[in-house]
Amino acid sequence: MSVRGWCAGVAALVLVGCGGPKPASGGGAGAEAGETGVRGVDSAGGSHDSAWPELDCAPGENACFGACVDIRSDADNCGACGTVCIVPQGEGACEAGMCAVGECEEGWGDCDGTDANGCETETSCSSEASVPCSTSCETVGQVNCDDVCAPTCEPPEESCNHRDDDCDGVCDNGSLVGCRVAIHRSSGALGHMYGPDLSVLLADGQALELEDAFFLYAAEEDGTRALYRCDKGGGRTFLTTSSTCEFGATPDATIGYLSSGSSCGGIPLYRLYSSTAADHFYTTSESERDSAIATYGYHLESTVGYVYTEL
Repeated sequence: MSVRGWCAGVAALVLVGCGGPKPASGGGAGAEAGETGVRGVDSAGGSHDSAWPELDCAPGENACFGACVDIRSDADNCGACGTVCIVPQGEGACEAGMCAVGECEEGWGDCDGTDANGCETETSCSSEASVPCSTSCETVGQVNCDDVCAPTCEPPEESCNHRDDDCDGVCDNGSLVGCRVAIHRSSGALGHMYGPDLSVLLADGQALELEDAFFLYAAEEDGTRALYRCDKGGGRTFLTTSSTCEFGATPDATIGYLSSGSSCGGIPLYRLYSSTAADHFYTTSESERDSAIATYGYHLESTVGYVYTEL
């Protein structure tokens, strides 16, 4: 059994040195050259038993039990021959001839910086490629163990799902091509028209009134619902969340998906109507809403839902 193994088996020792083995009987100072035995250790860490062969060790090294070692850095002979560094929940190290904490076992850390108690803190860190955790914004992240004594929960990258995945306070931001779609506004003889396709909006003499009036999700996500464009006769259209166009008809198109609440930075989409012009008008601007009511005779019908100001 090695000296380290013997020491570890005696008791749960913390950074202690075990003395070198005692000389075996017959292995004293008078032993013949080449005779086997166990070398003793003097107070300075050198050999006083001629049973071990004489070694010509390099400067800075000591002869310990038939081998040249550096007692300044050898964890099995730290500061003196036979002094073994033992660390609870870890491996010992020898630094400048003093026992110290080397590497900790998985799941443990030396978090108080005290050598005497070794790797004293149990941690959630693991060698597994990814360990799931719950982030501050209630998404599933991965444990980051750059600091095993203070592991963090690394949030996932943002994806198009109507939520803040990366916990930066903004939903679905970044390079998420195709996540949301721009809705434009035209006006003309057919009143106001809305949709993502300018070729449709600019037909029949309609003129572009506002590009990128607001943004909708391109596909249905949790917490969103469809916004339909419906025909109300004579080529005029209106927008609604009713799949039957509020009067039992089939929508012309689904132009996108809006939120029923203000989550993810959504802002209200106001729906107004002028009976004189037989025109529905939609805006996210409070001042434009108020002007349409005060100046052009529209009245506010409802808040259709919540839309977005950017892709």
